[in-house]
Amino acid sequence: MISYNVILVSVVALPVLIVVGSIIAWKFRTPWDERAETSTDPSAGPVGDPNNVKGVFRHLDDLLTAIDRTRKAGFTDFTVMSPLPRHEIEEAIYDGKPSPVRWWTMLGGIFGGTGGFVLACLTSAVWPMALPGGKPVVSVPPFVIITFECTVLIGGLMTLAAIIYHCRLPAFDLDVACCDPRYSSDHFGLVIHGVDGEKKNEAAKLLNDAGADEVAVPQEA
Repeated sequence: MISYNVILVSVVALPVLIVVGSIIAWKFRTPWDERAETSTDPSAGPVGDPNNVKGVFRHLDDLLTAIDRTRKAGFTDFTVMSPLPRHEIEEAIYDGKPSPVRWWTMLGGIFGGTGGFVLACLTSAVWPMALPGGKPVVSVPPFVIITFECTVLIGGLMTLAAIIYHCRLPAFDLDVACCDPRYSSDHFGLVIHGVDGEKKNEAAKLLNDAGADEVAVPQEA
C-alpha cells in the first residue's frame, strides 16, 4: 500500500511542480529587448557583465575548437550553451573530477534504509500484535522490504536534490550573456567570464580564430 501511495503522490505532485516552476520562471524572466548591452558586435546579443567575452557558433566543431583553445589559454571560468545535449561538449569541458551527486545518493540510501528499518522495528515494538508460535516482535525478513523501499525512495529524492543543487536550478541569476534565444534553436555559445584589460582582446581573437560567427566584447566606458 505504501508503494501505491508514493506513486500516487508522485503522479499528482510532479505536474504541479512543473506548472509552478514554469509560472515562477515566466514571472521573473527578463525580456530580450530589455537586456541590451553595448558590444563591438550588436548582432551577437548582450554580454551582461563587463568582464564577459561572448562567442556565438553555428557549428559544433568550431565550438569544440574554441573550448580547447580557451582551456589552453588559461581561461578556466567559462560557460558553454548548446541547443541540445552533445557528449562531445561534455568530454571537452570535463576536468576529470567525479560527480559529487553519487555521495548524495549514497547518504540518502544509508539514511533511508536505516530510517525505514528503525521505523518498522519501533512500529512493531510499540504496537505488538498477537504473534503465534513465539515469533519475534522485530523480525528481519519482512522488514527488509520496508528497508529496501525507503532506501530507494530517499536515495532517489536525494539524487534529485543533488542534481538541482549542483546544476544551480532554477537559474534565475543566470548571466545575461547566456540567455541568447538562439541557444535554444540552432547555435552554440561560449562565454568567457572574468576577463579584463588586454585579455579581452586576446579572448575575442581566440574565439574569432576558432570560427565564431559573432563575438561580443563590452566597450570600455
